[in-house]
Amino acid sequence: MYIEVTCSNCNNVSTAFENFLSLHLDLLKAQNLLPCCSSETISISDCLKSLCGPEELYGSNKFFCPKCKDHQTSMKKLLFYKHPKILIVHLKRFTKEYGSAKKLVMPIFVDGNLKLNALNISHPNSPIYNYRLYAIVNHYGNLEGGHYTADCHSLKDDNWYNFNDSTVNKTKSNENLTLNGAYILFYSREK
Repeated sequence: MYIEVTCSNCNNVSTAFENFLSLHLDLLKAQNLLPCCSSETISISDCLKSLCGPEELYGSNKFFCPKCKDHQTSMKKLLFYKHPKILIVHLKRFTKEYGSAKKLVMPIFVDGNLKLNALNISHPNSPIYNYRLYAIVNHYGNLEGGHYTADCHSLKDDNWYNFNDSTVNKTKSNENLTLNGAYILFYSREK
């Protein structure tokens, strides 16, 4: 990831690079980007926009500006610098609120195909990177107890299969569906 922080006081731009193994997408932050009182379902694309969109650094989270030599209110944004072959997306379904932890049970529209530069999170002159969903880890239950299942796409017969403990069943495609249990998504970059 390419991180860019712009000082609100002097407009100095500081940059850094950060490697990542997976993307951790904040569902509440993405939900807050939707219009007020919206009944829209959050999509993976919405979550990526919220991750890479501008974020104000203020209060105790101010950025130390090397030009001003002081902590300043700043704007931070993330961009993809290199697009990985495998993109692992972790949906943050567990949160702490008022001192207690809870699971966020909200439907998520799972994009079967992602185009990262179409989301303005890549340099405008970079090539188009298409990613195809090939596996989903689902979590059902709450913090006290839950159950994990997996849905995987088979390249051998082009079908989706649900893995639930010792049971494997052919299932309908999990691409472009609204899912309540999706927790971790696996995408492969197409050539």
